[in-house]
Amino acid sequence: MTGIIKLRQLRDFTYENHEIIPLIIPTSINPNGRWITINEAKNRSLQRHQKHGKGQVVPYYMLPVLGTLPSVHHVYAEWYFGLDDNPSIDLLLKTNGGDKWKNDNKARLVRRSFLIEEIKMREFDFTTAEVLVLLDLLKGKDKLNKLVDVKLLNHKR
Repeated sequence: MTGIIKLRQLRDFTYENHEIIPLIIPTSINPNGRWITINEAKNRSLQRHQKHGKGQVVPYYMLPVLGTLPSVHHVYAEWYFGLDDNPSIDLLLKTNGGDKWKNDNKARLVRRSFLIEEIKMREFDFTTAEVLVLLDLLKGKDKLNKLVDVKLLNHKR
């Protein structure tokens, strides 16, 4: 609950004043890489999907270790839009003989899947942008693995 209060204090949030946090997402694993609006990300993703028309194989992408991604924003972008011109995880799960790709990336998908479900659950109370900021505040300087294992799942390290 303190993370929610912290987010509201950070944004000077009140229910009467619905300040909007714009949803911008990274395009690269590089923390200093370019960030774009959600609309631009959707357009890029759509162009990438059209480039790999029906019946064509989507390029294979081996997921990097979760701890190498700098933020929750990066996990969200990788899942729905892809990073560094790689296909999105969402697309890979639906194509590429999804089962083989899923099996090859099983260990690296578990925490990402949990984090995406956490984002979806929190979107009932907050906007996507607010949820991503909140989870990044909760993560602090820790790696994403610790955010999932310790702070969200309460596993002892």
